[in-house]
Amino acid sequence: MVSELKLIVNELSEEEQIKLLRYDPYSIEYFQNPSVTIQQLAIKIHPVVIERIKNPSLSLIELALSLNPNISIHISHLPIDQQNFLKLKYQM
Repeated sequence: MVSELKLIVNELSEEEQIKLLRYDPYSIEYFQNPSVTIQQLAIKIHPVVIERIKNPSLSLIELALSLNPNISIHISHLPIDQQNFLKLKYQM
């Protein structure tokens, strides 16, 4: 079922993916290699979906934290200097 969802989602146009995200931002987890625009939109709609994005960039993490500073985000995939930056800036 999940693999079928991934196939369907990834065959959608970006416009259709945007519609899907507006309906269900958690669907981001089924996107294979989502564009930065798609990732940003999902986070702007519902910041906690950052946890559903595989290896989010520093800028995406900062966007999510700026929208909801209380969310829990795993940052172990980031380089140590970026982890330290986030820990200092957001008291993580």
